[in-house]
Amino acid sequence: MDWHAGFGTDRGDHVHEGWQTSDGGYIGIGQTEESHGRYSNLLVVKTDSNANQEWIKEMGTRKRWDFGICVREAKDGFIIGGGIYNPLTGKQERGLAKLDFHGRTIWQKTYPGAGAGAVRGIDIDKYGNVIATGYVNASREGYIFIVEKGVGFIMKTDPDGNLTWDKSLSTPQGTKVRIEKNGGFAIASTKW
Repeated sequence: MDWHAGFGTDRGDHVHEGWQTSDGGYIGIGQTEESHGRYSNLLVVKTDSNANQEWIKEMGTRKRWDFGICVREAKDGFIIGGGIYNPLTGKQERGLAKLDFHGRTIWQKTYPGAGAGAVRGIDIDKYGNVIATGYVNASREGYIFIVEKGVGFIMKTDPDGNLTWDKSLSTPQGTKVRIEKNGGFAIASTKW
């Protein structure tokens, strides 16, 4: 082991995905408990190649569920996905955000659907478009490891997060997605 380090808050953090970045550092995404109560905020941590923290970002609405599940590096920053509270609908929805290389928010969007929803996997094509998969129609909010009664989806946005198309899957969730060389998509999921 070259190094072992911990980052984040002192409020019960969880990392759901991490990647090595093009600068040799690392980025992790997950959630942290709110200071008071049972809810969570989305948490992103970026380090350099020697495990020195470069920045930490916490996003969320007080007394609401916000959490991150996936992250990918774009040409000009990072695309993150998870469950984000939408004050217009009053519920947790599938959400994407773009951060610059310093952790500043460029844009943040939610995509309404029945029940609670979240993005669980993303990939980025050569034009900067985002392909995302996850679930809607969950009966409860908050991070769910396996969504048993949800409806899976795959959707595409432009580089600014504007929805291009959105399709249902025949599974309760889409977990991860990769763009194939032939232009199709490979989706990992759970099916009972």
